[in-house]
Amino acid sequence: MHVVGLSAMAMVGMSISAEGTVGPSAHASLDVLVRHLMQEMDALRDRVRKQERKQQADHDELSERVNKIDIDTRASLQALAARTEEERRQDIRLAARALPLIILGVVLTGVPDGLAAGGSVGWALAGISALLALWLGAWTAAAWIWRRVRHS
Repeated sequence: MHVVGLSAMAMVGMSISAEGTVGPSAHASLDVLVRHLMQEMDALRDRVRKQERKQQADHDELSERVNKIDIDTRASLQALAARTEEERRQDIRLAARALPLIILGVVLTGVPDGLAAGGSVGWALAGISALLALWLGAWTAAAWIWRRVRHS
């Protein structure tokens, strides 16, 4: 039999090694060669099984990580969709709050000349309209600012 392999140790503490096997000599009998071949095949099968187990463990770990990322991403998307829907509803509410102000503007532009000529009625209507416009405008602006501050 002869040894096939290499091993060395450097003075700095590093080692270099290579894997090798002890094999029969070139003049060994057929039985010895076949027995050695069977041992080598068994060792190779063991190494292949060990590598398959390692690869399966790595695959399982990666699959678990991907599934966790997928779950987290889906949760984030659902939260984003819910927030977007809430903001859309807020925008609709703000637009609906401004509707009376728009209607008031339309009414004021179309006040009949006879009503405006009366003086006191026209001024009262203009004053009430101005107060209502200020109140509605402040209410809408405050709601818009509150929404922006809350989501920041």
